Amino acid sequence: MMMLKSRSDGDEPEDDFDSKANAASVEAGGMSVAKGLLKAEMAKRRLTYESLAGLMWDYGIEENERNLRNKVSRGSFSAAWFFSVMMMMEVKSLDLSHSYTSVSDS
Repeated sequence: MMMLKSRSDGDEPEDDFDSKANAASVEAGGMSVAKGLLKAEMAKRRLTYESLAGLMWDYGIEENERNLRNKVSRGSFSAAWFFSVMMMMEVKSLDLSHSYTSVSDS
């Protein structure tokens, strides 16, 4: 899944190291993990996008089903928004162990 490419141990970067591409890859991987965790927690609670939007309205966040579905699909949400939604769903803990492959696992 998400793999990080690192620089060599020497002073000079590897010839093919592209820090911008690497950063974009890491960010895309993070977005994918966040989307997956959100969808998994919704599924555990049998929440649809419609019911999640309703829950958000109960907390004063005006979100409709269509916009919520698009936001999650694109992964275009902040960490603050993600954790706010987790708190609204009363998520007490997140298991990240199956969400991505770390560099040390390869």
